[in-house]
Amino acid sequence: MKALKGDIKQVHYQPISQKGWFSGEYAKHTDEYLTHNFGFRPNLVRLDNQLAYSMFRETRAKNVVIGKEQYLYETNYIDAYTGRDFVGDSLLSERVGRMKLIQDSMNAMGKHLLVVLAAGKASFYPEYIPDELMHTTDTTNYHYYKRKLKEAGVQHIDFNEWFIQHKGKMPYPLYPKTGIHWSEYGMLIAADSIISRVEEFNPEWDLGELYWNEVDYVDERRQVDDDIELALNLIERFPNFKMAYPKVQYNLEEKDSISVIMISDSFFWRMFSNKVMPNVFTDGQFWYYNYATYPKHFKEKTTVQQLNLFEEIENVDVIIMMATEGNLKMFPWGSDEMLAEFFRGNYTFDANAERERKIREWSDKILADENWLKVVQQQANEMNMSLDTMIRRNAIYMIDVQSKK
Repeated sequence: MKALKGDIKQVHYQPISQKGWFSGEYAKHTDEYLTHNFGFRPNLVRLDNQLAYSMFRETRAKNVVIGKEQYLYETNYIDAYTGRDFVGDSLLSERVGRMKLIQDSMNAMGKHLLVVLAAGKASFYPEYIPDELMHTTDTTNYHYYKRKLKEAGVQHIDFNEWFIQHKGKMPYPLYPKTGIHWSEYGMLIAADSIISRVEEFNPEWDLGELYWNEVDYVDERRQVDDDIELALNLIERFPNFKMAYPKVQYNLEEKDSISVIMISDSFFWRMFSNKVMPNVFTDGQFWYYNYATYPKHFKEKTTVQQLNLFEEIENVDVIIMMATEGNLKMFPWGSDEMLAEFFRGNYTFDANAERERKIREWSDKILADENWLKVVQQQANEMNMSLDTMIRRNAIYMIDVQSKK
């Protein structure tokens, strides 16, 4: 049997112990283990999911929306497109102001900042969003960033706008039907544009180039072009259109050595895992949601809070901040505050990063809980604070409460 896809909890058996028996933990863990590991479970889960979808058009996957003609979305993208997750002018203005400070400070050191607005599925395919979820407005995090970054003079690329302008005009699809990320072809177009923009920062930089002479244009879905569909864990596949997979090559003769830090959501994963960026930039790091640091994280669970910013800033040439529309409500995940404090001279390196890790975990829990987030937003409004700061305060409070138990 094939394993289930998506955010599936893996529960392993815990051997019996005297402490676990008398505390009740053994019974609790064994019950959970048997619930997740009984015979034929993957196939039975798929059967149950298929019946729910075929008979009632329901999906068991969390935060998945089945649109018209079976186009698949995640709810946060629709909320972003319709402005339901708009966090307010004040908060976004503060973030852009810090980005400007970071850019100016880096320019003074001969270094550069680039902000990238990645394409979003809801903006690219709004015609397939269910009618009951549609609500068009210009009061969105994306529209605000788009306007404010330009007004502030922050160097940026707006792929969301570019993808929409070139929809149906390119030789291959820029976005898949049953996946949430840009297509392999769309990703490579974006990567090439980022490389070109970085080269513009310094006329003497030559980073080489990527190109392709062959393209597999097939019905088969590769990479993550069907990641939402796979997470549904159905028996039957959704109808789809052909997708393109260029066979990438690199011209890297006499390329310059450029160090880059990419602070991004999952839209950078394909550039990273496909080795597009590692091949072009000599030295690069991926700060995933400004938390886990790759490639270091593969060998040892290294977080951004464990890094010495003095060393990182000294060695980097370019910092790139990137996010898709569904994640702009928290973009750039506190990195603007951290870097702004560094350039203001208020940063000190703390080798004990465990507390910061816990703060990030609790912050993520607050963001994932709609009701909790509303309460925190109200607190921020009443105390005239930014939402980011109030989320952090609540996270610290939860850590302190736990430590007293």
